[in-house]
Amino acid sequence: MKTKITTLALLMAALCLTTAIQAADESTAIEAVIEKAYIGGIWMNGDEQAARGGFDSSFVMQVAQEDQVISVSLDAWMERLGLHGEPLRENITHAIQVLDQTGPAAVAKVEIFQDGEALYTDYMSLYRFEDGWRIVAKTFH
Repeated sequence: MKTKITTLALLMAALCLTTAIQAADESTAIEAVIEKAYIGGIWMNGDEQAARGGFDSSFVMQVAQEDQVISVSLDAWMERLGLHGEPLRENITHAIQVLDQTGPAAVAKVEIFQDGEALYTDYMSLYRFEDGWRIVAKTFH
């Protein structure tokens, strides 16, 4: 009986460890797409092609203006940004926290700082597709 309980406990521990490793791998992949497309593509390099590589074509940014919410498409946002191969702003740093991930869906909080002062807090929704994670929506403060 003790052997069965010990074996069961070991199997449960192995399953928990495997699940934790998979979750860490997913968080790393989510952070990587945000780093490459959003932080690198937009903020650090002003590279529209790199940015678009991590955003789904259906991406929408929700913008609160007065008492309404306006949806901005990826194309319209890229046009607004006017990326020309230069940093969007100087002295930018960031912090990324994957808030939650379940199956192919995730939400991340991305904080952007300029000269150490908070500039934006973004909440990004992502989906995992066959070719990897892509950012599908964003709200911000």
